[in-house]
Amino acid sequence: MKNSSAQHLLAVCLLVRPILAGQLFTEAGPTLAALDLSKQDPSSSWNGGAPATEAVLGISRPFNILVNELDETRQPRRVRQKLKHHPPEPFTICSPAQHIHRRLKDFDLNHSPPPSPPEQVPIEYLPAEELPLEQGSVADVSAEKAPVEQVKVQHLAEHDPVGNIHEQVPIGNIHEQVPVGYIHEQVPAEQITEQQVPLEQAAQLHPKLDLDLLDMNEPPPKEFSLMISITHWAVVHPVLFIKYHTLFKEQVDFYTSKYAGKLLTKPGETFKDLPIYILRHMEPESDSSRWMILPKIIRLPKQRDPAASQTVQAAQPELKGRIQIPFMINQLLGSLIKGILFAHGAFLREIQCPVEEEIRRHDSLMNWLNELIFSTKNHPPICGEISPADWARVEGRGYTPAQRRLIYYLQGRPEGENLYLDYMALSLIGIWYKRDAPEEWLRHFQGSEYRFWMRMEDSITEVKRVRNWKAGKWIDQGLGEQKPDSKLGNFDLVSLRQVVKLDGSPHSKDKRYSWKVIEHFEPSEVEARVIRGHQRVTELVDLAIGRPMKAIEDARAALQLGSEKSTGQPVWAVRVIGLKGRPYPARGLKRKLIQLFGALRHYHQQLLKFFEEYEIPTIPNAHEAFLDWFTETLRNPPEPTALPLFGYVSEQGGELDATRFNPIQHLVLLFITTHSKALDGTTDVVALLGYWYKNLHPAYWAARFRSEFCFGQAVLLTQMPRSRADTVVRAIGNTRKQLQTGHTIG
Repeated sequence: MKNSSAQHLLAVCLLVRPILAGQLFTEAGPTLAALDLSKQDPSSSWNGGAPATEAVLGISRPFNILVNELDETRQPRRVRQKLKHHPPEPFTICSPAQHIHRRLKDFDLNHSPPPSPPEQVPIEYLPAEELPLEQGSVADVSAEKAPVEQVKVQHLAEHDPVGNIHEQVPIGNIHEQVPVGYIHEQVPAEQITEQQVPLEQAAQLHPKLDLDLLDMNEPPPKEFSLMISITHWAVVHPVLFIKYHTLFKEQVDFYTSKYAGKLLTKPGETFKDLPIYILRHMEPESDSSRWMILPKIIRLPKQRDPAASQTVQAAQPELKGRIQIPFMINQLLGSLIKGILFAHGAFLREIQCPVEEEIRRHDSLMNWLNELIFSTKNHPPICGEISPADWARVEGRGYTPAQRRLIYYLQGRPEGENLYLDYMALSLIGIWYKRDAPEEWLRHFQGSEYRFWMRMEDSITEVKRVRNWKAGKWIDQGLGEQKPDSKLGNFDLVSLRQVVKLDGSPHSKDKRYSWKVIEHFEPSEVEARVIRGHQRVTELVDLAIGRPMKAIEDARAALQLGSEKSTGQPVWAVRVIGLKGRPYPARGLKRKLIQLFGALRHYHQQLLKFFEEYEIPTIPNAHEAFLDWFTETLRNPPEPTALPLFGYVSEQGGELDATRFNPIQHLVLLFITTHSKALDGTTDVVALLGYWYKNLHPAYWAARFRSEFCFGQAVLLTQMPRSRADTVVRAIGNTRKQLQTGHTIG
């Protein structure tokens, strides 16, 4: 009995001790549903607009400060009372000068801060003053029953190469700044859907929020499966790709040509520990001595032995290296644009976005990307130039988080990092939706980065299962409605295609005929002169890599600035542009020209031989006359503003649009750049022959063919076996008479 009383007394003493110290256990507080947020003062952070904005932009607010007094809906409860409150002391790390920068691949591919231990919530602590109580925020619903833990502060911004808020200009009052570096907990998609904010609140943006500071704060979730690099299997319509990539490439080439001389300042310290130099150069086109500032990205060095790399890195913590070459910048930008267009197009396909809206979103996203790289309005440019006055205005602000990502990306892809481009492309898409389309960010992703990563993965995985899908596929449908190639001058291609139905389809019924060209083709002197034409341009003109290039609208060609080797005078060379927006390789161009001339000779000689067998008159030296006209049309077009297809001109002259080439040149460009095999371009080859007969020999055309449909039938008969052709001709009746009078062969 005494032992029981003693134990009871001891338990009471142990219970009284925390009570006297003011440390009672905490009970669950009020839920968000029980609070009438509409009754709060509009200036308080409890109004309906601020939480919606924070959910839309993916921004978290600190939850360690709670409001002392709530309205009458709050139920009485016991709360742990702290006798004295002291602000948490900041966690100190080594100074930036002493910090050894890690290699790029040591960072995770999203450039996100390292994850914190479970008991820590990394936020930025502003030690100047304490936040007033009326600007506190309530913790998440999922944290209602969890005890309030002490918040340990970490300066993760100094570790994060992307989101260093200390280098940005303060926005308004320091108390209204949004903390950075907060890592959301990964919440299942079904819970996110239940907690989404009403859509009509999405447009209520914070009036003092700087949209340039937005970033993807979370790394991809663990459920996000690793994908093969997008550029390895992504397909983007060439017209869509060239439209956007040309905009970037022309600007990079322009600044490269403008400052082609030696830099007057040697690379020194990097700008705020980023892999980019800030150099000065005398403006070439200025009459006075005017200096311009040129940012130059440092090329990512090649990886060596890991042990040796660590030794070199420890001995040289500063970022030193060679400047990235413009050719690689254009190539990396092309890969990035291709990845963005494919991933974004896959998502827009999933939500069944109309074509007009898809074009608008692509344009807006690419314009924003162009501003990140070249604009000097609100931040320094990544490439290009900036005046000293503008530099003094934006130097303190520094680069935005999205620009930091691009700077690291344009260094070059780390070896072995196949997913580097994927994360970069998707991250930029996410930042753009947060910044320029907050309503869509809330509607489709519930304001959650977790939901964004998972939905983008689903969209990309879905289009991989769709056969022959490509970003911008609607362009083919639009071209089919407009029918830009339905006419070759006055020659009707549609009627010809009704007979010659060889569009590369493996199920074409006409493939039972021998639509094959001669395999071993030896070009004649006239044919060889055209085939060597493009080679002669490279022999006479210096076309160094990085020279400016101007695209010709609605044509698969461009003008590249060069200099004539004999005189040194500047000239513009005509370059054939491939599907990837780059000059067509010289070896591939020669092969396609040989295929074209071989097919022309084959089909024309077959037609002439067929006519001779049925004693039908032909034009003397028909194929030689055709070649003379064809080569002259390509190299020296009669139109005054036309450009030679294989050659160069001294002046650009006039607008660079489709009118600079005649219909024959356009058809040859399409044959070179679009058809993978000679058989795929059979219709184009037959059309060239028919165009010559109709326009150069109209009397013969009227007597023998009369229409494009009949001309196609005549060519079709030449590809049939002789027995089959005789049967068809006999079925018409009176073979020679009907052929000589030009009646329909069918």
